[in-house]
Amino acid sequence: MVKKPSKHLVKKAAKFGGVGVLNTIIDYVIFNTLLLGFGVKPFYANLVSTTAALSFSYFMNKRFVFKHAGAFDVRSAVLFLAFTAFGLWVIQGFGLALIIHWIQTNYPALYANHEFIVVNSAKLVASVGSIIWNFATYNSIVFKHQPETQDAEAKH
Repeated sequence: MVKKPSKHLVKKAAKFGGVGVLNTIIDYVIFNTLLLGFGVKPFYANLVSTTAALSFSYFMNKRFVFKHAGAFDVRSAVLFLAFTAFGLWVIQGFGLALIIHWIQTNYPALYANHEFIVVNSAKLVASVGSIIWNFATYNSIVFKHQPETQDAEAKH
């Protein structure tokens, strides 16, 4: 029998998704500005754009999604950076590079004629893995609540 996720977890995932939409807008605007406006290669444009989105994401996830108590704390910031960097720069970054390489190799005309669409589609597909990774690690490790915090939230 499959256990239904708690209402609390579903609500948290929905908030995570909303913050993710904002992060994605920041990411894609910067990514495409660097790509189209400055001719930066996709891997490097992704590195810069995800770094900007990462900064915004930390504060929004800490306060709004996971309601992690207290002011800025080094532990959560370091864990957030480590897990997010792995998700964005390894899972998403190399996924992006592999997908683009595969399309260039197998469908060179498609890539040549529709580079903008191919690169942004590849980035979107590569993002799925990092989204799953980020939610799982934020929820279970980075912003894991103390038992008394969860009890207080359950009353609200």
